[in-house]
Amino acid sequence: MNISPPKIWTFFFNNTKSDMIKIDKDEYRKMFIVGRSRKDIRRTYEKAWESKNFEIGNYWKRANYFWAFQVASF
Repeated sequence: MNISPPKIWTFFFNNTKSDMIKIDKDEYRKMFIVGRSRKDIRRTYEKAWESKNFEIGNYWKRANYFWAFQVASF
């Protein structure tokens, strides 16, 4: 009898390759820096920084909610 694993198991543990590719520094520079002004690069950096701070803020909100839930349940 052949029993297949549950669908949730195959969702988290599959052997398919990711679509992401690894690039080196030169390829990165060609894709994102060459041909762009300092102002554009600076604006991109600031947007990335804002996004990072937003995600960190969300992390702490979730962590505080989790701990408050634990304290209330005990």
